[in-house]
Amino acid sequence: MTTIKLNSLLKQVNIDPIITGEILSKINSDQKKDEVASFSFPESTESDIIHPNDDMKFSITVSEAEANISQLLPEIDLHDFILEIKNSKMVFSYQGLRKLGLYLLNLTSYGILNGGSATSYIDKKRNSAYYPPLISLVEKPFNIIAESCPKTPKALTPAFINPDGTPGYSFIELKMRALLILMLEAEYVTGKKTSIPIFELRNKETTDQLDFTYNHLPDSELLRELIRETEFDITQVKSAIQPLIAALTHKDEGFPRRIFTKAYGKKNSLLALPGGHGQNFIILKEIYSYFRNHNYAYTYLVNVDNLGNIPDPVHIAITALSGAEGAFEFSEKTPIDLKGGVLVKNNNGQYNCSDIGVAIKADAVEKAESNGAEILFNCATGLFSLTYLTDNIELISSNLPIRISEQDKDSGKYAQAEQITWEIISLIKKPLIFAVQKKKRFLAAKLLSEMILTSQADNLSEKLLHANPKYVSLCRESRNMQKGLYTLLETTYGLKIKNSKWQPVPVEDLIQSFSVG
Repeated sequence: MTTIKLNSLLKQVNIDPIITGEILSKINSDQKKDEVASFSFPESTESDIIHPNDDMKFSITVSEAEANISQLLPEIDLHDFILEIKNSKMVFSYQGLRKLGLYLLNLTSYGILNGGSATSYIDKKRNSAYYPPLISLVEKPFNIIAESCPKTPKALTPAFINPDGTPGYSFIELKMRALLILMLEAEYVTGKKTSIPIFELRNKETTDQLDFTYNHLPDSELLRELIRETEFDITQVKSAIQPLIAALTHKDEGFPRRIFTKAYGKKNSLLALPGGHGQNFIILKEIYSYFRNHNYAYTYLVNVDNLGNIPDPVHIAITALSGAEGAFEFSEKTPIDLKGGVLVKNNNGQYNCSDIGVAIKADAVEKAESNGAEILFNCATGLFSLTYLTDNIELISSNLPIRISEQDKDSGKYAQAEQITWEIISLIKKPLIFAVQKKKRFLAAKLLSEMILTSQADNLSEKLLHANPKYVSLCRESRNMQKGLYTLLETTYGLKIKNSKWQPVPVEDLIQSFSVG
């Protein structure tokens, strides 16, 4: 194919030819597999891994705590939040940390990694490979949702299935509601209006749908009352568009790699893909600077498909007290967690997050699990100091490696080049690691069949066990996830079941729950 013909095809599907060419040249110049050379799997019991829970006590020297907080909240007295001072250290309870974190919410923004469409999410080939024969058991709801999803941003797809089997609210609408509820709670505790603005990473193919939806969300039944009560229109979302790159040839086609031109078995058919959420650091550069310049100190960065990653005031408080550059959430790896990263530590004691099958061999993880090791799985939730991000954004972007993953989907066998957000952990001197409960903080839906299983585990687990008795652990964990989902929908998202559907609780009831809590 001539260069002119190829560039014409790239333009037709909105692929950036310059970035694609740079990535292709870079990976072809280094054919070595860029895997972790020497590492260990740290356990959650390590002294520098924090376990947030109701009974926790967090200690930090008086001088360090006061120095860090005085820069952020000069008007408050930390003595109003502590249990005691012991051995020149301030001791905080979970409740004290949460109260402090509610004051810090006004300094926190919320970034959503929403760069792609739901292509992998609804891919029949991938869903069929995920614990077969699950796909056959969820065929009806799967087809209903999948048929409405092609080229739809995942943020706009249903985040759960109602008890009556109908699709629930979308990921983005739920996140907006949860943030508004958290703002309302912060106002109740602090006496001040609170705002947590949203920004997001998009791509060119999804931006029109997102804008259209966001323009109509202020009148939705989930948000209308809360927007009026908080006096904050959370649907005004700042965004930046991630350029698309071309899928590359699979390793089976040999090296050097080339642009994949046989999508869906058609000649001269290209596949446009985002280049990984790790590109956010350079693409969102101006937005990070905007928030820093407007006196925001922190930003969350989260994947859109995790219902557990709403800002946690306790985590914000610990991060602020410590003066940390970044804090990251991991939970114990379960049979559900097949695609994503795990926590590793190199010989120098530096933490990192390595994607299974991409940055670290899958059999190394499986061997460690079979030997009884506790593997901590990445929850794709980070809390960053905006000072750190804006001062180091170019360095971060240039130092995140490009990872190659081999894909076998409905669209064909190809390779995908990505920069992975969470490898930033290795670039931070002393990252905070939070070991969290999966059912509270990591209810992610990597595949549509997984989302349906989490929503309906009580009905599906017995059928799945009957089909394959080896799925005991999967079914047990899925039922646990369903309990976590129901708890989150009732508390964080302010919903209740009525007529076999999850529906919003009135604002006055939410406010009353703050006083009870």
